[in-house]
Amino acid sequence: LGGGFFEPILSMLPEEDVLGQIAMMNDFTRKHFGVEPAGLWMTERVWEPHFVRFLAKSGLKYTGLDDFHFRAAGVRDEELTGYFLTEDQGEIFRLFPGREELRYSIPFKDPQETLNILRRYATESGDRVLVYADDGEKFGSWPRTYKHVYEDGWLENFLRALEGAPDIHTTTFSEMLSRTGPS
Repeated sequence: LGGGFFEPILSMLPEEDVLGQIAMMNDFTRKHFGVEPAGLWMTERVWEPHFVRFLAKSGLKYTGLDDFHFRAAGVRDEELTGYFLTEDQGEIFRLFPGREELRYSIPFKDPQETLNILRRYATESGDRVLVYADDGEKFGSWPRTYKHVYEDGWLENFLRALEGAPDIHTTTFSEMLSRTGPS
């Protein structure tokens, strides 16, 4: 994921500055990680429908948004298992709903509880995807989270639980876009 270089709240900037921030982050990501970002981290999850036009212009294809935005637009909870298209003035952008229950579970609940959330949405065909996209603050910056996540082993336990769950498969946003159509 790319985004604005200094993690700006996009709605507070003129379009030219947003495009400059995204270009700076894309350049940094190419230089330091050797990849071209296809998606955007939406700072503080602030979304405006008119973002579509300049985000598409920036070359990015998708972002994750809180499922709240989708529910407020009338999408039922059980439909939030894929990605959606949105459009502005002929430009198309893809939106992945990030699940609130996963945001509150990771890294605070026992790893098996998180796996149980994932299993509640599983289908035989494996055609459903639940999205967890969150900033890294709760992985060490928030009070007591460093101890919980690293010293007490939450992250290690969670990753081992994922590895040991043959019925749960992880994927990336880009892989989803190449494998499935929009919801």
